[in-house]
Amino acid sequence: MAAPGSLAVPKARLDIGGLLFSTPESLKQPQDLVKLYLHESSRVYRDRMVEDVDCDTFDKIQREMVKKCYDDIEDTLEQAKHMNIYCHFAKGLGEPGYRPVPSWEELNQILVEALDSYNEVNAAMNLVLFEDAMCHVCRISRILEAPRGHALLVGVGGSGKQSLTRLAAFLCSLEIFQITLRKGYGIPDLKVGKAEVERKEIKRRICPGGLLCVEKQNGGGQP
Repeated sequence: MAAPGSLAVPKARLDIGGLLFSTPESLKQPQDLVKLYLHESSRVYRDRMVEDVDCDTFDKIQREMVKKCYDDIEDTLEQAKHMNIYCHFAKGLGEPGYRPVPSWEELNQILVEALDSYNEVNAAMNLVLFEDAMCHVCRISRILEAPRGHALLVGVGGSGKQSLTRLAAFLCSLEIFQITLRKGYGIPDLKVGKAEVERKEIKRRICPGGLLCVEKQNGGGQP
């Protein structure tokens, strides 16, 4: 998922998934709805793109469409260009709700605290939470919070896909179940892993789970 890479999300979800996450608290004026739309359309369409030229083209089309529908929207577009990230933990782990992140500094503080909490009960992960990494955690957690959410993370081995996914799952209070693809791995093996997940869920309904599939390739994992 970390650059270079892309994030594929369900096509059928279109723009409305994240809009339905929102609450009146975060939509107090029309500009707030515009920012939310910009964010959600970027998550659904822009995150599929790999080439910078495609991302630039999307940004141009997005801005032109918003200008056609709204007057005096330049200031809102500039604010969204600087920072426009929504997540379910914008006010901290103890206050769930789909809200905009106030600043990079506050987001970094929340994620560092979450990482420390994760490391206390799991094998320690040493992550450098730069801006792109923080954005990816927010994107992954958004998908994990969605009904039947799923994603394909593409990138070179060692770019942080697994670690960021584990942190995002921790933020969503999800338990990770990981299968490792190997030579000779087939449908029967997949069914065995699926059955194990289902047995765990039947026994422990109160603890939802997330599935992390990793392919070993050239010495590195590629979820």
